[in-house]
Amino acid sequence: MAMDETTSVYDVAVIGAGAAGTSAAIFTARAGLRTLLVDAGESGLVKAALYNHLGYERVSGPEFLQLAKEQARAAGAEFVEARVTGLELSSSGDRVYSLKAENGQEFLARHVILCTGKSLDLARQAGLELTAGRERKYPEIIKVDSDGRTSLTGVWAAGAVAGASPHTIIVAGDGARVAINLLSELQGKRVVDHDVLPVQTPAATA
Repeated sequence: MAMDETTSVYDVAVIGAGAAGTSAAIFTARAGLRTLLVDAGESGLVKAALYNHLGYERVSGPEFLQLAKEQARAAGAEFVEARVTGLELSSSGDRVYSLKAENGQEFLARHVILCTGKSLDLARQAGLELTAGRERKYPEIIKVDSDGRTSLTGVWAAGAVAGASPHTIIVAGDGARVAINLLSELQGKRVVDHDVLPVQTPAATA
């Protein structure tokens, strides 16, 4: 259940606002969870040209990132630009994670989704279990189960850092998949997030 807006504890903190992270944040925010999206501005998409992403004939990486962040914000996610360098349980006694940024900021969240692309720095600092990756540019990844859970309770991982093929459409789907799995665990049932077109009433005849 979502936290009260006045609390300093987020329901979900998503680290990394590339395709996987923004996709995950859209789903958790739409479900009513207070969602924080934290990004260091280092996504490889800043150099990309996307000609194989469904829905776009061609779009630049920077434009895609901007559109994705705007969609996450519209869904209700809060966005902060910062580099998170520390992840550990807080001293509050509850299972709340403290996320510490190199600029001194601290964020608290009950659940964390790591979508950090090539970077394993935060995963290593947090003591997460790693494993061999299949992709040439990702020789080591965060070890996750079939739903995206890491070796640390309440911490999930999605996208290339969790072994998904590093194509935007695939990592975006993986971010959504892991978010749905997290939501399903919280709600105790499988979550489906579908919208339908409004019913069109027939025009009155003369």
